[in-house]
Amino acid sequence: MRADKYYGRKIVAAAFAGDELSLTFDDDVTISIYDDGQSCCEHRYMLTDDDVQDLVGKRLTEVD
Repeated sequence: MRADKYYGRKIVAAAFAGDELSLTFDDDVTISIYDDGQSCCEHRYMLTDDDVQDLVGKRLTEVD
């Protein structure tokens, strides 16, 4: 997935579960962002202390 094609879209819902961040935009498109590393031989995970609900109402500008 290329996140840059979603840049500028307004986020209307955000959820973080397991190792995946799901973002829903105002055009009803939902994407999942995750780190699959080298999927053949690594297991990775994501953690955050931030409240992902703070993303709601913002525009996606970058995924790093």
